Amino acid sequence: IAEALKRADGSLVVVGAGSVNLRKGVDVFIQCAAQLRKKAPQIDFRFVWVGGGYEPDKDQGYSVYLHEQVKRSGLADRFNFLGEVADIQAVYDRADVFLLTSRLDPLPNVGVDAICNGLPIFCFSDASGIADILIQEGYADELVAPYMDIDAMAAQVLAAASTPEKRAALKRRLQSSAQKVFSMSRYAQAIGDEAEALMRQRA
Repeated sequence: IAEALKRADGSLVVVGAGSVNLRKGVDVFIQCAAQLRKKAPQIDFRFVWVGGGYEPDKDQGYSVYLHEQVKRSGLADRFNFLGEVADIQAVYDRADVFLLTSRLDPLPNVGVDAICNGLPIFCFSDASGIADILIQEGYADELVAPYMDIDAMAAQVLAAASTPEKRAALKRRLQSSAQKVFSMSRYAQAIGDEAEALMRQRA
């Protein structure tokens, strides 16, 4: 993990995660990576996808195309498929930005983890419950791009998280949101309120 996510001075480590399949949008992540390099060639980007299933020597249905996409997009020297990891927290600790590029993903754990870690997370509207949470918390313009709008996502990354100062400010806000949205006491209270409402209806 440390080697794949090694950060040089001034570099920006961009991470995506999930099983390597079409639903998770690994190809979309690669497109976003290429767009970021195009928009900001002065930034030393490092791109990492974490998750099992990338087997270009065996999988002719998706992996082989991802391999070619990375190569033909000019990203081969700065892109790593890390595979499955035992300690995902080590990834969050070393990442600067998280891209949730799923086409359709109800509420991925990696998205919840990213928010709780204060890791700037960018996603598409109408693609996941994470987008709904971010919109609800006031991050629509900063972190949620229109559905599959890769150019918009890349622009948001550069506007909101391209410098350490911007990332630090966003981290504080996201962690504050996480304490509110993912509070266990709040969750328990909501379940209790719903149970009481059902009991009253039946009574």
